[in-house]
Amino acid sequence: MFETNGELYRAANYLSKVTIKCIGDLFADANQIKDWFAKCAKVVASTGEPVKWVSPLGLPCTQPYKYASNVHVIKTIIQNLNVAETLDQQPVNK
Repeated sequence: MFETNGELYRAANYLSKVTIKCIGDLFADANQIKDWFAKCAKVVASTGEPVKWVSPLGLPCTQPYKYASNVHVIKTIIQNLNVAETLDQQPVNK
């Protein structure tokens, strides 16, 4: 179907953009909520604190990728894990 990997890449790139646009059109309310959460995260980050919450199960959650830190990536078959050193002492990456 595609003669080169470049043609396949361009086709996949085009389809991904069209798909994302369609999802945005179909879920406009979800995009508004996402934008609201992003604004809230900026306000929280401006205080120097990461975004934190407690899940309905009572588990504490933190968005650690908001930190500017020494991050080590551990690659597994299933996913990549980011491990940061001394997370509590690192400044929040605004």
